[in-house]
Amino acid sequence: MARLCIFLSLINLISCSSISFSSNQKSSLSFDLREGQSKEVSYEVRKPFFMWGLVPENQVVSIDDRFNEEGFNNVSDINIKEIETKTKVAWMLLTLGMYYPVTYTISGRVN
Repeated sequence: MARLCIFLSLINLISCSSISFSSNQKSSLSFDLREGQSKEVSYEVRKPFFMWGLVPENQVVSIDDRFNEEGFNNVSDINIKEIETKTKVAWMLLTLGMYYPVTYTISGRVN
């Protein structure tokens, strides 16, 4: 049992999962607040990782595509936050790190 704990600890130290948020330049996006954009919209993005975060090594989320799906092509005051939940921790513990769901909230202001 001690060997298993050491092995899992080592895997945890070398695993490197990441999510990249990008823009494909299809929309007008800004991290600064633009005048006249007062309505806030928010979306959740869920991405799964497996095997202690080793697979996939990198996930890419296109911010443009997410807002365009809802009909918004001019977004400002973009904010990205990771959501920590008890469900995420439960999945990690129950699967010994084999499944690791990550959830982010992407919000912005529109006309």
